[in-house]
This record gives sequence, structure tokens and C-alpha cells, in this order.
Amino acid sequence: MHVYSPTDDEAALKQFQGDVSSRFSNDANVVMGRIMMKAGGPHPCSQFEVDFTRTAFADIASWAMFNRPEEMSILFHALDENQVEAHSSRAMWLGKALDLKLEPLKKFDSLVAAKISEGASRNEVLCKMLKAGGGPSRHLLAEMRAQEAQSNA
Repeated sequence: MHVYSPTDDEAALKQFQGDVSSRFSNDANVVMGRIMMKAGGPHPCSQFEVDFTRTAFADIASWAMFNRPEEMSILFHALDENQVEAHSSRAMWLGKALDLKLEPLKKFDSLVAAKISEGASRNEVLCKMLKAGGGPSRHLLAEMRAQEAQSNA
């Protein structure tokens, strides 16, 4: 989940980040990212990321529906090998949908596809790339590996 402040209001982002953190601080399935006060990658404005497992999705999505500040937009997307689709046609928005810069995601998708075509495991490639990115997504490694083990069983 990405929480965007189209007006680059750092105080409002910090406040809402604190609200999310307070509400989900005891949930090991939710990990807070830091506030980024400039556009970067696909993100067109200031934002912070909150990563969570499927287990926490219903709780965090329903909480965000009722607690999102009106001026903020929230993007929910999957973490998989097709990040262009995950951030566009398969994304879910609360508030105004923003225009994301998809070019960096196309590069990510190409790198993932190349590694998979070389015979690497889909989830292992995604985990390595997410880990290399340094974002809060690292905690999803175990869940993704478990999903792969289930699908191979």
C-alpha cells in the first residue's frame, strides 16, 4: 500500500503514518516504510509505503477506507512479476487515482522475466529484487516462499 500526498504535505503524511503505525503496531504482518518527500520511481509525489501479508489485507484496507485523510490517495497493489499490471489494471485506489510513472516498473518486470526464463524460481527472483530494493517488502520473503512450496506440493 502506498499513501500519497499530492500536495507534498509532510506533516499530514507523518500524522497519517503515525495513525497507521499506532493501529497496526502489534501486527507482525504489517511493516511501515519511511516517508519519501519527493517523486521517485513510479511515484509521482510524496508518499510512504506500508507492506503487509494477505492475512492483514482485509483489516488494513477496511481501516484505511474509514480513516484516510480526504486529501490523500492510497494505492493497493500486489507484489508479483508483473508490476505494470499490479500498479495499473489490477490496482485498487482509495481517493483519487494518480498517474503513476510505469517506465521504471517495465524495467523491473523485464528483469524478473529474464531471471525466470533462465530457470530461476518466480518467488525467489521477486524476493531477491524486493530485498535489493531495501523497502519494507523484505518481511514478505517467508510468505512468498511458503506460497511457492504450497504450489509445488
